Amino acid sequence: MIEIERKIIIDDCLWCREAALIKVSGGKKALTHDYSEPTDDYMVRSSFLLNGKPIVQGEYPECPTCCALLARGYGIEKTDCEELKAVRDIINSDYTDFRTAMQNIEPILDLLDNGYYVIADAQLYPTDGSGHFFMNVPDEMTDTDAACSDYYNSEFLTITQGFPAYIYPTQSNSALDIERAACYLESIDKDNAPRAVAYYDYGFICALLDGHHKAYAAAKKGCTLSALVIIP
Repeated sequence: MIEIERKIIIDDCLWCREAALIKVSGGKKALTHDYSEPTDDYMVRSSFLLNGKPIVQGEYPECPTCCALLARGYGIEKTDCEELKAVRDIINSDYTDFRTAMQNIEPILDLLDNGYYVIADAQLYPTDGSGHFFMNVPDEMTDTDAACSDYYNSEFLTITQGFPAYIYPTQSNSALDIERAACYLESIDKDNAPRAVAYYDYGFICALLDGHHKAYAAAKKGCTLSALVIIP
């Protein structure tokens, strides 16, 4: 069961259009993180799982301004997730309003563990945070600058805390259909563009649950990707 607790005031949140706090009860716990104990070199291994299969893998340091290692998992298209399939056709239509959008993705929200989450209508950049096309990430563990909880700017002596900004793919490259992605080119930069769905993983990185073709179109057009972001 999904309950909307309250709308969140976002006056000081430049990356977000609207947001709400929700409570998940009776969640299926099919979309979860599995963390290891810290290793001898103070790294924590993480697997972001859907139906028991890793869709993003990582190794995170204790240092908040150090980059982490990330890698794609088995491919979200191989998880056989009926809830994702149920949502896909609904959210591929034009966006109308925030409350309707949250209702449309409720089958995905039911996959979460019990607890509180923020749902945000956010603008994501279709890169990995290092200026590379988001689908070009290697399949092996690779240093990812955006996967740190805080960014330290040594020139200005300032620290920026992580927020949903960049995209990490959960889909295999072979599943990307260029012709299908081209269908979104005309509408992807509009306010009523169909939304992607992402999960805020860590630092500045979001795991893209649905919308890889939309993200490709946004990258092709040079615009941000409008996405409903689940923030634990």
